[in-house]
Amino acid sequence: MKKIYLGLAIFSLIAFSSPALVHGQQAPGFPYWGTNPPLLPCTGTDCTSICQILVLFQRLIYFGISLVFFAIAPVLFLWGGIMLLVSAGSPEKISRGKKILTGTLFGIGIALGSFIIVNTFFWAMGGLFGSQLTNWSNIVCG
Repeated sequence: MKKIYLGLAIFSLIAFSSPALVHGQQAPGFPYWGTNPPLLPCTGTDCTSICQILVLFQRLIYFGISLVFFAIAPVLFLWGGIMLLVSAGSPEKISRGKKILTGTLFGIGIALGSFIIVNTFFWAMGGLFGSQLTNWSNIVCG
């Protein structure tokens, strides 16, 4: 069982760091909090292409993933760990703490999988709508 947890932890670290390794002109960095570049790629009458809408959705996804990794998951890990620490040997509380921890790990895996699927979809859609693609996570509107 320890090997499974170690494997999940290593996979999570690799998958977690992968988006941070990919850089581009317009792609937000990781973690992305909606400031640099701004969440909205255009304002007012500047919004004229579907590509800019794809960039908006891509930035929303980066923002959501940042929330999952840096706000929600740490709180759930802390909650599950505290449940294990204060269980006082109660099998019910121990199993509840373990369920919280494993559920958080699976949630992170689901978030990473959906991140890859949705960003690949945006990459493909960006090619259809005339954007310049420098890598899979960077949609640059022309």
